[in-house]
Amino acid sequence: MNQPLQSSRPVQSLIPTPGKRIVFCDFDGTITQQDTFIDVANRLVPEIWGPLQKQMFAFEITLHEAVSRMVAAIESKHYPDIIAGAKSYPLRSGFGDFVRFLKSETIPLVVVSGGLQDVVESALEAHRSGITNIHAAQIDDSAEHLRIHCEFESKTEIVAKAKVMEQYIPENGTLDAVLIGDSLTDLELALQVPLVFARDRLAQYLRERDRAYIPWEDFSDVQAYLAQRWALQEVGAKV
Repeated sequence: MNQPLQSSRPVQSLIPTPGKRIVFCDFDGTITQQDTFIDVANRLVPEIWGPLQKQMFAFEITLHEAVSRMVAAIESKHYPDIIAGAKSYPLRSGFGDFVRFLKSETIPLVVVSGGLQDVVESALEAHRSGITNIHAAQIDDSAEHLRIHCEFESKTEIVAKAKVMEQYIPENGTLDAVLIGDSLTDLELALQVPLVFARDRLAQYLRERDRAYIPWEDFSDVQAYLAQRWALQEVGAKV
């Protein structure tokens, strides 16, 4: 069985102090220019994924059902190529500088992905030292077809990102959290954090729910906004 790479640092030791800033960032279609998970599905099981995707985006079936059925249709023999191919997907402009910016400000960057842990780890290997933690789905490839699971599963999601955030909330404290995302897998968490950078489907879903968000194109936009916001907060705290 292929074992996904794991952080050697326990989540508990990474919990910020009350009120401290933290950034949660989606992977597919957010850090990457292309949704790697959907690309794999379209290449390997298009006849399965096509109808499932339409039903999922229309909220006719849950993310959990759609992703589970899609992954279960992929033969395990393809998994090494899926991981190896992760390095070929281009990252969105400004991501490397954004990682370095957060590291210089000692603000945790937590990647939360509805995709596959091995794929995310492989794609972000060059930036891993600047990423506090990566949470995604894990794969069992010991049988003929892939099986997916995650410690943060819910009835509706394989990777319930709101559950991930709960691990970082200080006891008897609050979290000044930021989310950067682009699609349905980010929606539940987007409805719970004070500041959201949204694009594509996530922006559409938030508009439909009359929820505020910051539109963005690349990570230089996000960095510029946060740098200004945090500088103003620091000035306000000193007054």
